[in-house]
Amino acid sequence: ANSVFTLIDLLRKWVDQEIEDRYRESRRRKRAANVDLESCTSAWPADIVLSKIRRLLDQIPLSLCASAASRVGMNARALQFLEVDSRSQIASSAISNAKKNTASYHDSKFLKSCHIDGIDLQLTKKLLGQLCDFDTMITISQKSNPSELSSRLLEVATEREMYGDWEGALQAYEHLLDSRLRSGNIVGCSKNRAQKGLLRCLLKLGRLDSVLNQAYGMSKQDLDLKETEFSNEILPYATEAAWRLGKWSSLDSLVNEEHDESGQDAHARYQLSLGRTMHSIHCRLPEKVILGLRDARECVMSSLSSAARDSYARSYPYLMKLHLLREVEYISSVFFSEKDRKDTFVEFVSSDEWKDRIKMITPDITGSNDIINTRLALSRMANEPALEGSLWLDIGRLARKGGLYQVAEHSLAQADMSFQNAYTEPAPVDDSFIFFVQDSIGNVKLQLAKLKHAVGETTTALNLIENNIPASIFQMNDAELDSYVSKMTRDGNIALESKETLSRRILQSTEWLVSGGLRSGSEI
Repeated sequence: ANSVFTLIDLLRKWVDQEIEDRYRESRRRKRAANVDLESCTSAWPADIVLSKIRRLLDQIPLSLCASAASRVGMNARALQFLEVDSRSQIASSAISNAKKNTASYHDSKFLKSCHIDGIDLQLTKKLLGQLCDFDTMITISQKSNPSELSSRLLEVATEREMYGDWEGALQAYEHLLDSRLRSGNIVGCSKNRAQKGLLRCLLKLGRLDSVLNQAYGMSKQDLDLKETEFSNEILPYATEAAWRLGKWSSLDSLVNEEHDESGQDAHARYQLSLGRTMHSIHCRLPEKVILGLRDARECVMSSLSSAARDSYARSYPYLMKLHLLREVEYISSVFFSEKDRKDTFVEFVSSDEWKDRIKMITPDITGSNDIINTRLALSRMANEPALEGSLWLDIGRLARKGGLYQVAEHSLAQADMSFQNAYTEPAPVDDSFIFFVQDSIGNVKLQLAKLKHAVGETTTALNLIENNIPASIFQMNDAELDSYVSKMTRDGNIALESKETLSRRILQSTEWLVSGGLRSGSEI
């Protein structure tokens, strides 16, 4: 794509340079500049070449160039095409009015006019959002103000996606697809965009079962498909949901379907390649793992080369995907090694490389990202419920702080279930492992209590957080408090809960008691 755009720019540069040179020559010599044909090595005169190039460029609409550049991730170039297209239309209109002597006062304000006429405003706002120019995006939204309900809903959904408001975007897409809110059938292009947007929001919010159910229902509307097939547009989202859920039988049917990927963008091909890789790891097929990782890297690198031309910030998600693929590659080798797989996996996840990478990445407000989601799936395949629970706990904590309480409650429930499953492992466990699981369960209860308090259920929050904390603790002296802490944090030689977690529970309950008016400051 970049080669095609470079060729178009070069041809346009030749035309503009030739016209400018002739104009300068005519001004200097008071006559039109003629080309010395004897010194020209081309078989065509310059006038004919110039005419053919201009005719070729006129046959390539700038709006088509903008759409193509957007599909391959070249957002800055796409926005440039749209701006030039709008200015060209306004200039052509002004020149036409000048020839007819019908220029109005508004036409004389050419440089002050808003250059948004005759272009795809939906695409323009999407590009501005991708480039983090939210002020201009809002201005264009105010200028456009579409009257049709479906157009307004599509704009609202796109804008909320740009701001990371996945719940709001999900509601807008649901309204857009609701037949009761539409006077007629939604056009195919808008319907596909709404369906893909709905599935994208569900994936971001972690509602993976809903993704599979919705994808199945959407595909059933296509009469050309068999009952168990998914359409090419929906298949990547269903594939990601299947491997993240660990539904390997569903993933097997998805990755083995015959479908045409020529019309898919780079991100969709990446989702399919990663899905095949995870399926191959589960089926212990090292050759297919290598092929899947190679295809996934090619998709990421094609997107990265385009994003790097816009800004370094846009390159970050693709660099994170490369880190993800590196982790998948290493852990797949652990699964295929002759050594004890479980011990090798635990050794790797306990290394500084594994911990430092998760510290450097930036989760979104849902508390997750591509690396965390992949680690969850790999931990499930390795049968490491304690590690899986730790990841769910981190997701729940960040989602609660971001105000996504449904996501947080689901994640904390998953964390609690994973830690409870860690007790049922057949392998022998040491005291340190028991302490880690017990302390983690205490942290889950603390986060769940904070969640209940945030939604107004203070009594439930206090019941969760005040477990085994006596009311007399506020009258204890230092020696009695030390004795109580030692009793609560140890059972013989086994540590049950860290002093830090117990102290956090006590201090948090104290704060809620005072702020809720249940106890006065003097009593505390």
